[in-house]
Amino acid sequence: MGRTRKLAGALAAIGLAAGLAMAGPGTARADVIPPAGWAEIFNPYLHAQNNTLCVDDPSGSLAILQKIQLFRCHGYDSHGSPQRWFFEPAGTTGIFGNFNVYHIRNTGSGLCLGLTTNVPNTAGRDVVQLQCTDTATEWFLVPLDRSNPNSDFQLEFLIGYPFVNSWCMAASNFTDSSPTRLVNASCADTDTSQLWNLG
Repeated sequence: MGRTRKLAGALAAIGLAAGLAMAGPGTARADVIPPAGWAEIFNPYLHAQNNTLCVDDPSGSLAILQKIQLFRCHGYDSHGSPQRWFFEPAGTTGIFGNFNVYHIRNTGSGLCLGLTTNVPNTAGRDVVQLQCTDTATEWFLVPLDRSNPNSDFQLEFLIGYPFVNSWCMAASNFTDSSPTRLVNASCADTDTSQLWNLG
């Protein structure tokens, strides 16, 4: 079943002056603004078997370095806390301070999405959960259509940006089997395995 998007009222546009990176003259840029409460993070494109997959802390693990996965969405069920994520502001990044940075905290474990090393130098490293104070848990949301705050977005890893290869969170394969590993991949906005939305 397709995921019902619950973005209305949860996302808002922030118009910025012309001249920001990747925006032409007279073009407004819109940020993806997460809701004040928790949200599911799901991939709208991996549904060959009619399964919609959400970012999931397996069995609600409390372990640091627990590998995070994609699993059939059930964040709104009574046992859905492994798929409920808060976006906690952690500053801004970019030459113009034009991206909001977030810690993405699980409501059950209290831990945040992160990568196993501060500057990952190869693709395919597991997305794990870490203490939210760790600098390896800082992400920013890059909308696919920067004039539309409701567009799909990438979750880009902050460490090293923009001086080294940019890494984004991605599904490890293009199926909708459960579970599916979450890994870092070289950011590419044409790669549907690394496009996300909020539910």
